[in-house]
Amino acid sequence: MSRTEPEIDPKESEIFRLGDFVFYKNINQLRGADGARVPLRSQSTQVLALLLQHRGEVVSKDALAEAVWQDTFVTDDSLVQCIADIRRALGDAGHEIVQTVPKQGYLVVTTIAGDAARNGGAARRGGPIRLVALALLLALIALGIGYLTIGPTGAPMVAGPAVPLPDGPRIVLIPFRNLGEDPDDAFFTEGLTRDINAQLARFSNLFVIAPEAGAAFRDDPDCGAIRQQLKADYILTGTAQRYNERIRITTAFLDAKTCRQLTPPGPFDRDLSVGDVLDIQLEIASKVASEVGSSDAPLFNVAVQRDIRDKAPETLSAYECVLLGYWFYQTFAPAEHRRARACLERAVIVEPGYSLAWSRLAFIYMEAKKFVIDPPPDWAERAGEAAKNALAQDRDNPDGYYAQAALSRMKGEDIAVFLDFANRAIAINPNDSWILADLGTWLAYSGRLEEGEVWITRARALNPNLHSGFNNVWHLHAFMRGDYPAAINTMLTMGTLVHMNMASLAASYALNGEQAKAEEWVGRLRAKYPDFVKDPRAPFRARGMPDELIEKLMEGLALAGYDVPAE
Repeated sequence: MSRTEPEIDPKESEIFRLGDFVFYKNINQLRGADGARVPLRSQSTQVLALLLQHRGEVVSKDALAEAVWQDTFVTDDSLVQCIADIRRALGDAGHEIVQTVPKQGYLVVTTIAGDAARNGGAARRGGPIRLVALALLLALIALGIGYLTIGPTGAPMVAGPAVPLPDGPRIVLIPFRNLGEDPDDAFFTEGLTRDINAQLARFSNLFVIAPEAGAAFRDDPDCGAIRQQLKADYILTGTAQRYNERIRITTAFLDAKTCRQLTPPGPFDRDLSVGDVLDIQLEIASKVASEVGSSDAPLFNVAVQRDIRDKAPETLSAYECVLLGYWFYQTFAPAEHRRARACLERAVIVEPGYSLAWSRLAFIYMEAKKFVIDPPPDWAERAGEAAKNALAQDRDNPDGYYAQAALSRMKGEDIAVFLDFANRAIAINPNDSWILADLGTWLAYSGRLEEGEVWITRARALNPNLHSGFNNVWHLHAFMRGDYPAAINTMLTMGTLVHMNMASLAASYALNGEQAKAEEWVGRLRAKYPDFVKDPRAPFRARGMPDELIEKLMEGLALAGYDVPAE
């Protein structure tokens, strides 16, 4: 080959979509839809990266050889082998992604997250990633905080003016009351409420307020108070009772403006089976949507309902295991975590095709590490395998992408990996306040505090009573600015504090010159979490926080009288 072609100049780092695969140029890695790294030889990786730099353009064989092999003489066979490697890795047997242009060179067909910003957001030729980005953009606009632009690395940067929240009917589903004789049935009733809410939020055109926002009204659903506090147009309440292998559900449906009773869904008295429970959920959601929503809401689509049923487990016990996985977050109690973990590990053996059981199991392994609840040494590998299995069973499971995003931060992977998974989760379900808030927290923990705050604020639009634990982001932001009084005040709004919160509160007091209070919180930390002293940096690192923040926290913690090991 001649060496007359000019060198290929590198461009800025970007994220490229290649069919079901993603190539992260800034770390030169190809990953599958499940997030797993796809092995490629070094030269093949370089060839792919260079083709992507010139996406949509024909790159000559001489130019590729000059850039990859430089002064080493190679034959055409070396480049042909690299192209074959790439096509094999992408499953591109038809040469639709990496195309050969006779007598000219090669052309790669791809889409890139960064193009939206550079090209004014235009969705051009064959762009799956542009469609995902556009869906995410529209979803986040609908949530009413701002719009996304794409930075030079393909990472979303929240910017732009605030836009109105959806002006359609606002409905709040007050968590159903458990009337079962066994108090332990509470987890089932809570999960039932969550799933009905999820059906409405994903498959109707309503503004659905998260049920957690109405939890305070469970025992006293005062119409006027709910209307005033949550600005709801409609209120759905209910009760659930499990008895003799059956389930009985009653509901009440109110026009919040007049407090007038509307025709409620149900009542229901069915067998306690997955099929009947799912039918009840869909019937309640459909009745509500038909009463106040749009007649063309996706929930009424037969194919959508069939898809929902197809993804359900066959056994009630597997479904209950998923509900237990969510129930852990009500108390963060180690006993509840162990119960959920044992149940989910059994569930994925009995029903390996149940995607949500796999994704919840991934989170259980991650929470074991975060909260030091019997974490297995290979917790990351187990979590990664569970998340991959979740997406292998259901590519549209937002919980699977959510798990991959959180795991990427816990493993310290590049922020671009996190953002790709996070954006996929949000694009599939933009109305899940918990996912939005938690992903915003992970984004903030990476050092992008202001952007994380915007994501959490967006979640608060859906859930005005969002869990106070998410205030930790504002606490850390104030701490990093050196505004210790604000950091302290914010932390004190958070209710029950875990080890990290106690440590950062003690550090804030110490750096604010309030030594007595700093030592008081160190005492509480030692009493409640005696193992924290072994490595106080570990919980913060497990959340992907930058070293600058961690060391400042350790400085304050040492001033408070805590034994911080030197590194």
